[in-house]
Amino acid sequence: MQDPQDMIPRSASEPRQTGTSVQTQPVTSQNLRSAPQSSGKPEITRSRRTLWLAIALVVGFLLNVAWRLWLVRDIQVPAAHADEDGYLIAARVLAGGPGGYSTENTEFRRVGYPVLLAPVYWFTSDPFQVYRGAQLINALINSLTFPLAYLFARRVFGQPRNWSLALGMLVASMPAVAFYSQYAMTDAVLVTFALAWLLLLHTWLTATTVRGRVLAALGASAVAGAVYVLHVRGTMVVVMHLVALVAFAVLRRTSWWLTIVAAAMTAVAASGNTVLQNVLGDAIITEGNSPRSQMMAAFTTLDGAVRTVARAFGQLWYLAVGTWGLGAIGLVALVLAVWPVRDLRRRLGERIEGGRLLILLTTLVATALIAVASSASLPTNDHRINYHAYPRYIHFLFPVWLMAGVVALRVADRRRLRVLALGAAGMTLFSAGVVYLRLQFTKAWLFLPFDMPETTLLSWQWDAIRVAQPTIVGLVLLGLLVFTLPRSRTVAIAMVGIVALHAAVMVASVEKITKPMTVDQYRADTPQMVRDAHLRPGDVVTVSTETLWYFRWNVMREVYWDRIYVFNSVTEAPQDEANIVIGPYGNTGRHAHNWVGGPEYRLVVVDQYHHWAVWRKN
Repeated sequence: MQDPQDMIPRSASEPRQTGTSVQTQPVTSQNLRSAPQSSGKPEITRSRRTLWLAIALVVGFLLNVAWRLWLVRDIQVPAAHADEDGYLIAARVLAGGPGGYSTENTEFRRVGYPVLLAPVYWFTSDPFQVYRGAQLINALINSLTFPLAYLFARRVFGQPRNWSLALGMLVASMPAVAFYSQYAMTDAVLVTFALAWLLLLHTWLTATTVRGRVLAALGASAVAGAVYVLHVRGTMVVVMHLVALVAFAVLRRTSWWLTIVAAAMTAVAASGNTVLQNVLGDAIITEGNSPRSQMMAAFTTLDGAVRTVARAFGQLWYLAVGTWGLGAIGLVALVLAVWPVRDLRRRLGERIEGGRLLILLTTLVATALIAVASSASLPTNDHRINYHAYPRYIHFLFPVWLMAGVVALRVADRRRLRVLALGAAGMTLFSAGVVYLRLQFTKAWLFLPFDMPETTLLSWQWDAIRVAQPTIVGLVLLGLLVFTLPRSRTVAIAMVGIVALHAAVMVASVEKITKPMTVDQYRADTPQMVRDAHLRPGDVVTVSTETLWYFRWNVMREVYWDRIYVFNSVTEAPQDEANIVIGPYGNTGRHAHNWVGGPEYRLVVVDQYHHWAVWRKN
């Protein structure tokens, strides 16, 4: 019977114990005298391989950057209002510019991502060029998943060099990774930080020198704290990191003093968010509602608990289907690897195998914590049906499960393949059933394809959530991969096919999801504040709440020299200090009125399509 540990393969350099003894010769002076003199060829070969590896990593990284920039070549303005706008305005404040509004709530707001965007404002204040700069930063950081995934496959999974390069390209092309590089959102960079965190944790466990362990421990803790500063889901990453630190010490994989130092480093890094919030001060006005009471109800009421559990299963379903079944294979492989548990402690104490298992268990618990916490905190009053299978918060951990699934299939024998396939199919079908039943009883109706790029492609439905079609297609893909990946004759075809599928999702998502979210914002006849309304620094701008909501966010970015004011043109007069008023214009049924200034105002420009106009006070 195959050792369950084989589901998490050993490194290429680690010997596999067998029933056959290995005969070795003792090292003697006679051996040394008879040994041939080194010609230097092994060193030359090793240097050439290192050079080619470096070239492959650089070329792969640049290809990924180019791919991401090509995808957004026609996207010049934010699509995901108001998240993108909030990050861009916060970055403007950090660069010394004016503030604005944010739909975040005070407890959950994070400032890490705006720090990455702030340098763009050192070179330009033009909001359209700023957005281009954000896309470039996204592409550069997001594409680092390729070398990081290579290192993950090489070190954690112990894969050969060429195979690790293939896995790196597979991961970097994933929609769960590349999709968010289109948007000025934290999700664009989070996967890079997550892979770096897990890699540093693994280096801590496997390093052979004290210096290496200390540097890796401090680095992993700093990155975990940085994830906390980037997004609220980083709270669960920090919790899992601290749990992992204690587990490492209990298992005697590290010393308690290093555990304490690493925990302190985590706290210092995470406190960066407080520092950055103090820098922002009151420049950003948060308009979001705290989900604290909703989260409390999720864990203290029956209805809340059922909703939370069902949503968590929805994320499990998406993890299975959105990775073409490979994520489910990875989960099943990990369960098999830790069974039986009677000698688990001993196996976790091993340097190589134990390190690998601990990293995957850390990823598993982090995935579960984030899935449950997000399921509890997602709103219930905005009628968004996507929340019943919402992958966005765990998308950044999809690469680990995809790699785990691919590697598990590559090393499994026929019996193990059947177990993996049946387990993954059962997990997918059960979670799909939970989602389907939940959707039958929900009152939610609003569907946004932005939340679900993989399943919308599998069902080719861009205006409604589907469960049956993506599940069936996902199971078919799972069957094909179970058949092709373990076989040397077909593995290359399978890998190319997966990359092609990833590319198809990305191209389709740009055309079917992103462009429809931006196409009506800036038409050829849509006036711009500086170019057409001739607004300049010194103008004080106020905008009516009766205008289109996303247009107000565009104005906040276009007016880069001062914070804009907001007023209700139905019940309020513009602020006295404002000399520019933007209000509804053109009574088409959407607005109850048109704002018309008194004799001291003159009409400057009109947007007939979006029904607003700009007035200047004489």
